[in-house]
Amino acid sequence: MVFASTVGVFTSSKHPYVKSKRVAERVCKQYGAIIARIFNVYGEGREGGVIEALIRRALNNEPLLVDEGQVRDFIYVDDVCHALWILALRAEPGSYDVGTGVGRSVLEAAERIKVLTGSSSPIEVRPAEPSISIANIGPLKALGFRPMVDFEEGLKRVIKYMKNRLKQEIGPGSIS
Repeated sequence: MVFASTVGVFTSSKHPYVKSKRVAERVCKQYGAIIARIFNVYGEGREGGVIEALIRRALNNEPLLVDEGQVRDFIYVDDVCHALWILALRAEPGSYDVGTGVGRSVLEAAERIKVLTGSSSPIEVRPAEPSISIANIGPLKALGFRPMVDFEEGLKRVIKYMKNRLKQEIGPGSIS
């Protein structure tokens, strides 16, 4: 069994979602399951992630809000599916980070999104405690995993998807 967990288990978050993942991981460990700690997923159809929020704001020419000092390991949804498949086929029981192993600042993501969308959105950097979250994918790589969708290509796919969604919501001809 492969249990889809979250990088959030490494944080001090008291959010019920994170707490439930911690409890589930303990149960999984008792029964010898494989735990996939998934990092920051982005992709078409996802609504709540930082990448999708930045793209939505960029497409609407709204300010791109970035917390200072935030570094994340963003992984495209297809790569997550690929990693889970590899874990199901090849992994021994234990915990595995599912990410790219590459950290990108949220500011860098906002800058790329602004360029790729052609947005006139200002980028507003807000003070925040630094936070770095990067997957250690060495054990996953040893099983044959390699991320296949690079960050820029993934962004382009999501931007295209979200532009099409916006066109459907507000009518043709309103977004280029």
